[in-house]
Amino acid sequence: MSRRKRTTSPKESLSPSKKKANVDEARVEFDYYRFKNTTRHHTEEYENDVLIARRGETFNLGVTFHNVGPDEIQESVLRFGTGANRGKQNVTWDVIPTKKDSNQHHQNYQVKIPVDAAVGRYSVEVVVPKVFSHPLEQSGQIIVLFNPWNKDDDVYLAEEELRKEYVLSDDGLVYAGWSRRFVPHPAHWNFGQFESNILDCVLYLLENDRRIKKKPLKSLYMRSSAVWVARILSAMINSQDENGVLEGNWSGNYEDGESPTFWNGSVKILQKFYETKKPVKYGQCWVFSGVMTTALRAIGIPARSVTNYDSAHDTDNTMTIDKFIDEEGEMVGDLNSDSIWNFHVWNEIWTKRGDLPESKYDGWQAVDATPQEESSQIYQMGPAPLNAVKEGEVYAGFDTGFVFSEVNADCVTWVVKKDESDEYVLQRTKKQLTDRVGSYISTKRVGSWEREDVTHLYKYKEGTKEERKAFETAFSFGEGARNWAGHLNVEEEGNDLALELSTKEEDLRVGKSVSCVINVKNKSKEHLTVNLTGVISSITYTGAVRSLVKKQKFENVDISGGKTVEKEIKLEPDEYMSNLTDLNCLKFILVAKVLNTKKVYVNETKFQLFNQDSIKIKFDKSPLRVGEEAEVEVSFTNPLSIRLSYIQISIEGAGVVPLKTKKYSKSLHYGKTQAAKFSFTPRLPGKRTLLVDVDTTQVKDFKAAADVEVLPLKESDQ
Repeated sequence: MSRRKRTTSPKESLSPSKKKANVDEARVEFDYYRFKNTTRHHTEEYENDVLIARRGETFNLGVTFHNVGPDEIQESVLRFGTGANRGKQNVTWDVIPTKKDSNQHHQNYQVKIPVDAAVGRYSVEVVVPKVFSHPLEQSGQIIVLFNPWNKDDDVYLAEEELRKEYVLSDDGLVYAGWSRRFVPHPAHWNFGQFESNILDCVLYLLENDRRIKKKPLKSLYMRSSAVWVARILSAMINSQDENGVLEGNWSGNYEDGESPTFWNGSVKILQKFYETKKPVKYGQCWVFSGVMTTALRAIGIPARSVTNYDSAHDTDNTMTIDKFIDEEGEMVGDLNSDSIWNFHVWNEIWTKRGDLPESKYDGWQAVDATPQEESSQIYQMGPAPLNAVKEGEVYAGFDTGFVFSEVNADCVTWVVKKDESDEYVLQRTKKQLTDRVGSYISTKRVGSWEREDVTHLYKYKEGTKEERKAFETAFSFGEGARNWAGHLNVEEEGNDLALELSTKEEDLRVGKSVSCVINVKNKSKEHLTVNLTGVISSITYTGAVRSLVKKQKFENVDISGGKTVEKEIKLEPDEYMSNLTDLNCLKFILVAKVLNTKKVYVNETKFQLFNQDSIKIKFDKSPLRVGEEAEVEVSFTNPLSIRLSYIQISIEGAGVVPLKTKKYSKSLHYGKTQAAKFSFTPRLPGKRTLLVDVDTTQVKDFKAAADVEVLPLKESDQ
């Protein structure tokens, strides 16, 4: 049966004030009251054209209607949606119309974002359900972040000082260098989470994670959880699986990119990736951590970079680190898969763990974007609750066992040699060492440029009953120690000798001599004759041997019972300069063979040479002012006795100046200076830090920093 089209009778004609608008002409404009809203939501520093709000709070929104009648305005509804294409989902937020102004075509609203809302980009649309089948033209957009200011948000931090440090601070320190220097060595880092395209890049990463794209309906839950957002970002910051932000490179060859030591901050890395959608070359752990801190703070998760010195990489989940050397003190490559990095930098986030059964796992969680091992077939790590790590409860959270081994694995060194029958013998050189992994775990102190030691958050004091109980708990859930006796004959090391290694100089600098000191104590009552072999190698900070620098032997050394003999190996600059790796790390191994008993003893230490102070920074005026051009001169003086070539000078600073670089092809001899001038215009007021990096072909990673005060924009210019 056909339907007749209903027509309107003359009596049913609408008055002019009630006529329905033409869908092609009806449209709206949004007023986001940016200053009021961003100040309330602590987002005023973001350099972004879109309103940025934090969940759990209200914001004000004004809507001006064009070609829409008053009755239709009364029936209009705000609709918010998130996700893309088939995964787009509309969500329900509390919307309260507020008092109208004199313009009957303008309506103000107060919108409450749920405290458990998914973070990300939301569309804002106006619909009139009884009149139009589609939203009115000109949809709006807002970005929603986590909210550490709201006590009902999982990432809530109670103290404003903590929120300023772990959410709002856009520069800070990342600790690197070797722990046996005076104190762990800090490097300034420009996090720059408020700079242009940084938040947009983070949102792009979240939107393009393969788990989000594969299961878009699940994305609301994942993006509402700080645990899942941090885990996703730990995968997307590296390029191993997801074609993410940064490509790792530990080879020493960076010809088609930048050396990891070049970077002073995250901003250029994230901006370049967002522009090209291709991984940026190259990074190592401190760069991955710096970029991860930026991404986490940008999305509103309290975060910090944390450095673990003597950091273990347990490749087989045994909770022990096994090292194999021959009688000449050199590594046996086929057997060495575990390693101890001089240092390793990861991140911590602050959040509740609603995904775990007990609230005792709330608080700091370890996450790591450096691609080391796969977790659920993806190069990602964490979040692992620090409380679980400390107790050895490796079953709680994500990758907790891996973090435990990084900070609290035991170490065993083995010597591979041949016996009288020409059979290989594996000699266990010492007892299982319990205190060689995880020391000086460091982060920047809140509100200060000093170091905070957080080792106690990861483990009990070495050797205590509590620490050993935690190890035994973790060990019981691991794969178990390898039974090397099933593969080779095993001997135990004797107890006659004690070996100590050190450097005579406390402050080790590139270009200076190094005195490597050997102390051998005869603990027995018998006279012993010993052959000593000292091996010094250049290594990467991950512990991988790059090249032999020097080997020196002391044969037929006589040591009376109870006595100590001291020997010294002098390492001159011309012996090591050409063999240095990026961070100037060296390993010193001593092998002592007792001729009387044929027993072999081994000890080792690592040290790092730091570049000499050689950079001066001079501003053309102080203080600076937002919006006013300024100039800085950077002068680099060659402190080394060798010629340096291809000088590259770079500057950057959060809120002050984006990354700028100048290159000079001429060589620089000892004592000579290369100066570079840079012009810039500060964007944000306050106490700011300018970071400088100088790299050369021969030696890299000369660093310097200078604080400068930036005054607000003049009132006449606002």
